[in-house]
Amino acid sequence: MPFSRDQLGTLISPRESHMSNVLRNASFAILVSLFSLTFNYAIAQDEQQKTLKSFQRIAGNFSSFFKTKQRLLYKQTYSQSMTRILYYVVEYTSQKMSYDVQKTQSLVSPFVGFIYLELISRDNGSCGDVQGYKGKVGWDNATAALRFADKPQCYKYITGKPWVDPVRLTFAFHDGRWIFQNAVRTEYHNRPEIPISAALGVEAEPGRVITEKDGKAFNRPWLDLIENQ
Repeated sequence: MPFSRDQLGTLISPRESHMSNVLRNASFAILVSLFSLTFNYAIAQDEQQKTLKSFQRIAGNFSSFFKTKQRLLYKQTYSQSMTRILYYVVEYTSQKMSYDVQKTQSLVSPFVGFIYLELISRDNGSCGDVQGYKGKVGWDNATAALRFADKPQCYKYITGKPWVDPVRLTFAFHDGRWIFQNAVRTEYHNRPEIPISAALGVEAEPGRVITEKDGKAFNRPWLDLIENQ
């Protein structure tokens, strides 16, 4: 004898009804999870794009900055100076610049940025009053060194001729800002590029961060490169 629609409903066991509910709930949970993953991925991609653009601004600062020759006042410990400190002005000419951003495994600093420079440098220490092993090397005070900053005849190459040094600047992304870490000369086993590191606020022996008022004003454009984000 055929069953009515109502009678067919009574043939479904409680266990089958439970399994149907479980499957229905599982399907809903999967859909919610997929939506959540898609939404979180979109947020992560957006954050990465914002982070990349913020580093591009810093790279752009350096690119514009090095379109012309740039100078900084350098300060270091020096035993043969009467004040045990030596000052001179370093001049940089950029030959090439590039940059890169990489993701890290760190939760504290999830991104690291690099700026690659090819620089030719010389300094005005030859007009100084502090005697080195092979001649004058600079001054024992910042004011005197800056007095000769615009004297082209004072600037000499360390090697006697122009020499291109590849330099890498490293930045870590932390709390929404790019923090300068160091500057190294990549062809010399990543030895510190001391004058630039000091100008950007990170000391590397024997370099010292400039504290003198006139020196800080002279070097201010270097700090603007990383503070204007």
